[in-house]
Amino acid sequence: MTGALLPAGADAVVPIERAVPNLFPPPGSDTTVRLPETAAGTFVRGAGTDIASGECALAAGTVLGPRQLGLLAALGVTEVVVNQKLTVLLATTGDEVLEPGENLAPGKIYDANNTLLESSMLQAGLTVIRAGIVKDEPGALSKLLRSHAAHVDLIVTSGGVSNGAYEPVRQTMVDHDVEFSHVAIQPGGPQGVGTFDGIPILAFPGNPVSCLISFEMFLRPLLSEMFAAPTPRLSLHAPLSHPLTSPTKKHQVRRGVLLPNGTVRLEGGEGSHLLGALARANVLVHIPEGISELAEGSKVEVWAV
Repeated sequence: MTGALLPAGADAVVPIERAVPNLFPPPGSDTTVRLPETAAGTFVRGAGTDIASGECALAAGTVLGPRQLGLLAALGVTEVVVNQKLTVLLATTGDEVLEPGENLAPGKIYDANNTLLESSMLQAGLTVIRAGIVKDEPGALSKLLRSHAAHVDLIVTSGGVSNGAYEPVRQTMVDHDVEFSHVAIQPGGPQGVGTFDGIPILAFPGNPVSCLISFEMFLRPLLSEMFAAPTPRLSLHAPLSHPLTSPTKKHQVRRGVLLPNGTVRLEGGEGSHLLGALARANVLVHIPEGISELAEGSKVEVWAV
């Protein structure tokens, strides 16, 4: 039967459907069975045809998904050495920001950044400590970060990194090895990177699309390179369904929809607050620095998201 060892001296298998007759004869009967000519090796699975003895089954750094775990089980492997998940402390700053569900007073907005970043990080395989919203009070952010510093591998903040009158993240990091600069990317220009009490920190801008693009452009690729997880975004080139313009001195990342005909349509405008367009998009569209306009049909790089 299927999966059985070959009898000694046999070198091929004939399916019963090809025998004449093609039914098992009753026990004790004197039935003659005719078989077709069959080449040696037919329907035989030799030892080592999947993975040979001594061959590498899974390279170090491989992400263990269902297919890889199935292979390990087939090989009888019950334990493997894996990288521990990174633990990230996630905090948003701003007196004007409220948790979803709270009463929305004039001049206030609901926080989308923590949800955007937390769900992205969980999808990328990270463990996330969601610290919530830190108010614009002197010392509040430092106190929060130090209360978690012993238990995290990375700190990510959103907001408070621009050039306003009061930017709590910049001011908190003044005595720490953190550099703030403006990257030639839109959205997501203001960025901070460094260490807080020895813990790596990334300070993303506060507009929701900006902070998500920052994750996709800076943190997610770094994780892929260092830990082989998550897998890099699928990148392909698709023709535009319409013309576009872009700031010449910036790498612009627009939200788009890859259409059934293979073309890509930009979704929404350039604004970093347009979450509706972000939710409808299925690709990120890259327009490199140095390009001011592209005609309909021009090919652009897109990342599937």
